[in-house]
Parts: sequence; C-alpha cells; structure tokens
Amino acid sequence: MRILITGVRGFVGRHLAAYCLQDARNEVWGLDRPRASPVGPPLPAPVRLLTADITERAMVIAAVREVQPDAVYHLAGWSNPATAHADPPGILAANVHGQLHVLEGVVAAGNRAKVLVVGSCKEYGAGPPGAQRTDESAALAPLDLYGVTKVAQDMLGYHFAASRQCHVVRVRPFNHTGPGQSESFVASAFARQLAAIKLGKRQPRVMVGNLTPVVDFTDVRDMVPAYILALARGERGAVYNLGSGQGVQIETLLDMLLSVSGLANQVEVCPDPARQQPASVTRIVCDASRFRALTGWQPRYTLAETLRDLYHYWLDRLAGSR
Repeated sequence: MRILITGVRGFVGRHLAAYCLQDARNEVWGLDRPRASPVGPPLPAPVRLLTADITERAMVIAAVREVQPDAVYHLAGWSNPATAHADPPGILAANVHGQLHVLEGVVAAGNRAKVLVVGSCKEYGAGPPGAQRTDESAALAPLDLYGVTKVAQDMLGYHFAASRQCHVVRVRPFNHTGPGQSESFVASAFARQLAAIKLGKRQPRVMVGNLTPVVDFTDVRDMVPAYILALARGERGAVYNLGSGQGVQIETLLDMLLSVSGLANQVEVCPDPARQQPASVTRIVCDASRFRALTGWQPRYTLAETLRDLYHYWLDRLAGSR
C-alpha cells in the first residue's frame, strides 16, 4: 500500500510512519513543510519525503498527484490550542485551507485514496453538562479558535465524502501523549520540568495551570493503530471518537509523574496564569463505544506506563544535551 502522511515530522506523524513501516508491503511517503534544517530526530530511512507548504494549494495538489496514494493520513497543521490565539489567520490557513488543499489533491489524483481527517475532542468544548463520557452525538461547541478550525476540518471531510465521492473517514481523538511529545502539552510539560529538576538543570519548582479538570489520555502508540483501523474499516463519511474512556484529573496526572520521577514532596508546585485552560472545562472523557464495536480496538498501554516512558524520554533527551 502506498501511504501519504502529511505532517510526517510531527509527534504523531513520526509514530505513524514507524508503525506503517512495520509492514514491508507498505510504501510510506511523508509531506513536510520546507525548512532551513530538519526538526527533531531523523525519520526512518524508508520514508520518502516531499516538501510543500500546506497552505500553498498548487504545491499540495502537485505533491498528492505525484505520490498517487492509496491512503492519506492528514496530520499537518497547528496542533496546540494554547497558541492559536496568537495568529488567527495562520491557524485558519494551516488547518482549514491546508485540509482543503489535501482533499482537492486527492480528487485531482483520481479520487481513489482513502483519507483520514483528524478532528479533536476540542470540537465538543466543555462536553455535555453532567455527562460522564462524551459520544459522537454531543453538540459541537468549541471554546477556542483551535476547536473552531477542527470543526471546520471535520465538516470539510464530511462534505468531500458526501458531495465529492471521496472515501473520507473522520475521527475525533481525545488527548494523547507519549515519548516525543512537545513540552507545550500538559503531560509533556510536567515530565520535562521534572526531568530537568532531576538532572539539576532547574530549580525544584513545577509550573502548572488549572489542575482540576478531568480529561482522557491515550498513549500515542495506541492512537496510531486506532488511526489505521479507522481508515481500514470506517464507513465513508462516518465519524468516530478515539480515546481510552478513562478520566484522570490533571492533579492526579502530576502526582503520577512526581512518583515516577522520585521527586514527590521534593518540589514546589507553582500556579502559572499563562498555563490556565478555560474554567468551564471540568470533565471531558471519551465514549469510543462506536469505534470499539466496529474494530475491537483496545488501548494496550496503561497511563502509568505512558507517563513513565514520557518522563524517561525527557530524562534521556535532557541528559544528552549537557
């Protein structure tokens, strides 16, 4: 199978490329924006890399036509809700226009590729009031611009499935983390700070935002197989929530990382207003029963295992930067 992964150098893109290459029958192509120098560790050698700015329509269409993929995993775009407000035109161009260009490229290439459109639990905003879990029937009510762009991507995917005969499958993943994630996300931010403290590179203080929300975390190494299954078995135009179905309070997440690091009761936890999330988000936990009934997918990693590996990723990386 010929696979195209946009945003292949990103957190999930790297894991997805490595997973796809476990099958020797797959030919993996990656799309990355032009850069002065590569970011992060090198991609697996078999990945065939193309460069194109996702916001440049002609470049993206040409790249998709060149690859002639059987499957497209569209991961490129802005992924951090916290920074969306800094450049509204930029996130709209990358997330909404960028996806439009990819879908137009698929049509131009003969419309034979299956396409995975990746939304977000941010589409649901705070989730249904009082709900223990959120399923796909919940109202889309994003609280920030990032969530708005993910709703737009979601609906674009549906439009191309319904009106342009594209085999688009839509997913709404809840929070995912694991080795290699940027420190701009909460679990990785905690893990990096604790690793730096452990190595004597930082004062024993952990800066935190709101610790009260209950959210759903899945290991990226479980999310990637879910993406593969969604595209392989999902119905055209359908949407599926992806997540563990287990809620954890952010404060508990921090406590677990403190335990992993061996720094419990040795660091000061300091509120940082810049890290605060919307106060109205109190609980957002995934109901993935529709997806599990279709595929039988179950997470393999426990949250404790994920946080352990995330902490040791940062420990190794920071130790190597001495």
